[in-house]
Amino acid sequence: MKDSDKLFIWLSMSEMPTKKLTDFLSEFNDPIQLLSLNEYSTHVMQHFTGEEFQSLVKLRDSKRFESLCNMLETGSIKFVTILDADYPACFKNLEVAPLIIYYVGDFSLLSRQSVAIVGTRNCTRYGAELTEKFAKEISQAGLCVVSGLADGIDYHAHVGTLEGHGKAIAVLAGGLNYIYPAGNVELARKIIAAGGLIISEQAPDVKPQSFTFIQRNRLIAAASEGVLVTEAGSKSGALHTVNFALDLGKDIFAVPGNVTSKSSEGTNKLIGQFYTTCTTSSKDVIGVLFPNYDLDLNKTKVDSSFSLNDEEKLVLDTLKNCELHLDDIQEKTKINLKSLTGLLTMLEIRGLIKRLPSNYYKVVN
Repeated sequence: MKDSDKLFIWLSMSEMPTKKLTDFLSEFNDPIQLLSLNEYSTHVMQHFTGEEFQSLVKLRDSKRFESLCNMLETGSIKFVTILDADYPACFKNLEVAPLIIYYVGDFSLLSRQSVAIVGTRNCTRYGAELTEKFAKEISQAGLCVVSGLADGIDYHAHVGTLEGHGKAIAVLAGGLNYIYPAGNVELARKIIAAGGLIISEQAPDVKPQSFTFIQRNRLIAAASEGVLVTEAGSKSGALHTVNFALDLGKDIFAVPGNVTSKSSEGTNKLIGQFYTTCTTSSKDVIGVLFPNYDLDLNKTKVDSSFSLNDEEKLVLDTLKNCELHLDDIQEKTKINLKSLTGLLTMLEIRGLIKRLPSNYYKVVN
């Protein structure tokens, strides 16, 4: 492994903001010397406290760093650094570009035409259903859909993309070994199985923090031609994505919501801004971003011919003619909760059930 690779892997393990690390690196003509730096110098002092610097040194010399480098050499998780020729062009225009990108899946999707779909974690049924509809249609038109693999709108954006047999790009706030929330691990597997991509600028064993979600949002904005906000409250993190997209000169789209719904306060406010396009159709989005694009939303035909196993049939029978919470489904079916979560995700991707807000589910008629 190259020394430059080791440098960026080490820094990505530090759990410090990328801007802080980037500013620090700019102090050195040859940053590789940091791999052997032990003295708390003037250059170091400008960016880190003595305690922070010592923690960096301990991390560099740790078994954890050595183990991570060994694991990455196996290729189970791949990475590309800012010095590499295949570093994604979409991230180069960011004010603070990621020093390293870890990924699993088809990395070439970052050079494909894409639309980001973002919004609140606490979405309503209205937001969930509209998000899946938009994502499905956009993906059926042959475009990638970018989102953050969080609960709520992100979740439904990915599910809709898979229903449309499209390519999903999921951008994580934590490392690839920390899918958050944990209930979306099965969805992450399905994204990869369907030829999608999952990326993060955090080392694989780093847990997400509040500031890494904001950092993540700038990558979502950069990886797409435009950002669609389907449902967002007045303080939704999705609005950070909008701001990053505006800084990059990207188009913003917002779906109108109930004027009395707090979950739509953010989107309704965006619609009142001159820089946002009010949209009620996926064709509105595609038509603005890609005016010469083929708008045939039936490019990708869904193959509905599949068999159900006994547990999947049991879940469908349990949900027949009713809406049930995850806990109630588990109680009635007696299926192990971890297995049940995976079953529900598969049934949702196949279009047989819908996940509703607050972990309720229903059969699709």
